[in-house]
Amino acid sequence: MSVYSFQKPILKKSTKKIDIYDENKTKIGSVQRFYKNKIEFIIDNIFDEFFVNVEIFDENQVSIGKATEILSVDTFLRSKWKLEYNGKKEIIINDITKIKTNPIFQIIIGQNQFRLEKDFADKRVRIVNTEKECIALITYDKLIPPTNVTINLNKEEKELSITIISCIYYIFSLKD
Repeated sequence: MSVYSFQKPILKKSTKKIDIYDENKTKIGSVQRFYKNKIEFIIDNIFDEFFVNVEIFDENQVSIGKATEILSVDTFLRSKWKLEYNGKKEIIINDITKIKTNPIFQIIIGQNQFRLEKDFADKRVRIVNTEKECIALITYDKLIPPTNVTINLNKEEKELSITIISCIYYIFSLKD
């Protein structure tokens, strides 16, 4: 089991890079929220968390992926993102939440599907595969920012790296 951590910024609108560390406090990458243009930033300040786009960086601060929100009539009520990772892997993230107290994201990587789930009044977020095996358990220490997030990888998945998991969770926490 591997343990990773990062600290979420105080403000949700922050575009500051968030460094991801392993259990030895070695930086292994980072995630950063971004806006495509000034208009997105202005609209996002008017309508809370309307645009959520996240970029992933490796330990050398080289961009390795971008998760951009897909905007259409179909995604007006339930958001959808396309994460392009290393220029070759495409991941679709769907918000399939039916009850706001139990949010669920569906993660589609090629033929494989995963789910990010959170129960009501629970500080734990789980990423599970189709067999309901827990791939990663994500916890946070407190609700009041700055929040320290800990990711416990229970099972290695070749499609889900720690930077991808961090990106998906960061999107989830911004939309939550």
